[in-house]
Amino acid sequence: DLGIKENKIELLRNPIDVSKYPFNYSINLNQKKVVSLIGRLSGPKGDIALKIVKVLSEIENLEVQIIGGKNIPEKFKPFLNMENIKFLGYIDNVYEKIKESDVVIGAGRVAVETILCGKPLIGVGEGEYLGLIRTENMKSALNSNFGDISLEEKFEFNRLKTDIKDAFSLSERELINLREKVISEFSLSKIVTKVEKFYQKSYVLTKKYEIPVLMYHRIIKNEDEKGAHSIYTTEKMFERHLQYLKKNNYKTITFEDLKDTKYKKRFDKGIKNIILTFDDGYVDNYKYAFPLLKKYGFKGVIYLVSDLNYNKWDVENLKNPEKKFPLMNIEMIKEMSEYGIEFGGHTKTHPKLALLPLEKASEEINESKKILEEKLGKKLLSFAYPYGNLNEDVKKVVEKVGYQFGVATDSGDISFSEDLFQIRRIGIFSTNSFFTFKRKISGKYNFIKIKRENKK
Repeated sequence: DLGIKENKIELLRNPIDVSKYPFNYSINLNQKKVVSLIGRLSGPKGDIALKIVKVLSEIENLEVQIIGGKNIPEKFKPFLNMENIKFLGYIDNVYEKIKESDVVIGAGRVAVETILCGKPLIGVGEGEYLGLIRTENMKSALNSNFGDISLEEKFEFNRLKTDIKDAFSLSERELINLREKVISEFSLSKIVTKVEKFYQKSYVLTKKYEIPVLMYHRIIKNEDEKGAHSIYTTEKMFERHLQYLKKNNYKTITFEDLKDTKYKKRFDKGIKNIILTFDDGYVDNYKYAFPLLKKYGFKGVIYLVSDLNYNKWDVENLKNPEKKFPLMNIEMIKEMSEYGIEFGGHTKTHPKLALLPLEKASEEINESKKILEEKLGKKLLSFAYPYGNLNEDVKKVVEKVGYQFGVATDSGDISFSEDLFQIRRIGIFSTNSFFTFKRKISGKYNFIKIKRENKK
């Protein structure tokens, strides 16, 4: 109706604080099982509830709790005096009654709370009888709000007796799987994060601006320090970069300034943030970059390879071998750390992580973090993927070992916050002119680059 393209619309569910509903799996060894029907007794739902109650009244060894309905309609009167059926009306502690139940019948919010509590659910709403909710029909259950929404009414109450019987034998593992699916759909924290990402990305796309995260490698002084690769910037050019940043009121920040959700404030008015990162930890970072950073009062983030003292990965590259360049020692690293230079992980030996067995990749990420944290005496916040080589499994490892951020090279979303474990960086190389540098730090550069990538 509003004329908005479908691909611009994101549907989010009404969120639930899932922490209030602990998993409560239990097996009732008594012969008599408790079945709770939760919902209105008036209107269309009341007609459906009546049919359900008729079926339940025919099943032996059931204790039926009917929850909902301020007044009991006349049509339910025949069941009022039945010993195994109790009309509880409106109650404040529905959650407690769900926990006491062996099976719950309901839809909507009731269905969600039931699954979170680890109880079997028979999904029945205003539009459809879904039956016992299992892994295989969970998708359709979510689409219909557990039976409340349907294009055509579909009710098969003849299945109810069988579904109740099957519900009693539903495994704990399947109930856990159902709970995990509900959490992924309804979790308050997940939905709030999605909303925040949506607004942050909308802001980025509207302003055509995002905080630049630059990627340097080596800083050299003389021509004889050049290597076969163009991953260097001269000391003279690097100082021009810093002079320009200073003159134009850029503020260099590190991931310490962004941790624990502080990255959400990166667009605060009047602030021009930029992150300077350096990969591998070459000695020239200490000799040439560090004095200039101190001169201009700037900070940076350096990613260290923990188990090597030179660029072995490049030197032993048979297709394109590089000269041997030393990496910083611990004394240099500690001196820079005391000033305010931040350090991050870059594996033990600089491999292409996505090409390794996951166990080996995990070892490279986890052990390098432990080694560097022990040497520095502080926690590492961010990790850089060597060569920018990553996949979803590798990203999960980076998060699992305790990093808050992961930086890529030229992959990742236009919005910094869209994926904190695949943050796109802008490479600075020896082939870049000063004009190119100014273009790259404008905050708009990645918009042009991604557009170019998409065309390719």
